[in-house]
Amino acid sequence: MNLYEQTKRLWDEKAVGRSARLAHLLRAAAPSVEAAACKFREWQPLRFYLSLSGASGTPLFSVRFRGQEVAWLKVAPTPILHVSSKHQGATTRYFGLTTPAWKGGREWTGKDAKDFREKFRGIAEGVRSGHSEEHAVESRILKELEKNDRKTKFAGSFAGVRPVLLAGFPFQCALPISACEGKPKATDGHIDILTRRRGSDHGVRLGVWELKRPGRIDHALEQAYIYAVTLGLMLRDKSGPDWYRIFGFTGSMPRRLELESVVAVSQDRRPAVERAAQTFLRENSFDLDDNVHIEPFAAYYDPEALKIDFQTLAGTSAAQ
Repeated sequence: MNLYEQTKRLWDEKAVGRSARLAHLLRAAAPSVEAAACKFREWQPLRFYLSLSGASGTPLFSVRFRGQEVAWLKVAPTPILHVSSKHQGATTRYFGLTTPAWKGGREWTGKDAKDFREKFRGIAEGVRSGHSEEHAVESRILKELEKNDRKTKFAGSFAGVRPVLLAGFPFQCALPISACEGKPKATDGHIDILTRRRGSDHGVRLGVWELKRPGRIDHALEQAYIYAVTLGLMLRDKSGPDWYRIFGFTGSMPRRLELESVVAVSQDRRPAVERAAQTFLRENSFDLDDNVHIEPFAAYYDPEALKIDFQTLAGTSAAQ
């Protein structure tokens, strides 16, 4: 079986019910997450992320610096900053900062939390990454995706794309199928970055980005494809309208879905990706049925300037 057949079989046997439950959890959590988001504001260079577990129940935000989690912010009902001993150790190890580990947390608007923020602001210019270079690059790419200035976004090379956010925050979109080793498995997976891109025909396409740290490819083509297939199955399932709303759309879902599977790799890996794509494209289907098409792309990024060369892998001309 090819990857589509493997993914579809797993979906039918084990994942379809999990998709509906995930959608229900996120739709039910949306009001409390949106209410929580109104009670604080993000302070650069710290960024706030949401996960499925963080969105469900009492809203819990992952507080990150250069992609590394350094604290939690829990809104119950007021925003409280929590720094665990694990956070404390990671901050010292990766950034050379000493932060306290608090029992019970501190008010986000209080002096202790302000001092915590200032420590990271003081080193922001000199630090590019923490433990994970991949997470650091992801954080920088997300920051570029959120820009409104088309002339400076990705150094002016790729403007018509936005991240899909939950209550204004990046979130790890949970899927009922994992592809971490390049094969579909019946465990929860997540999309590195989910985007919306308006094409030259003015249609908006959801994009599944699989991000690799500089110099690596690993199973990027397979992972992006499996997650795009899973996303298509989710949107065409009975819970599809719920997912469509979660992703920020307000109208009716179109009859034909145009999705993008995007491998985001450093520019030096371009020849290797193009070689691998020749075989991969022959062996896998990108028209899942009459109503779902997946277009494969590569986003070749410059690790320093973050200029992105966004190219189709399907043999057509460069995407505009």
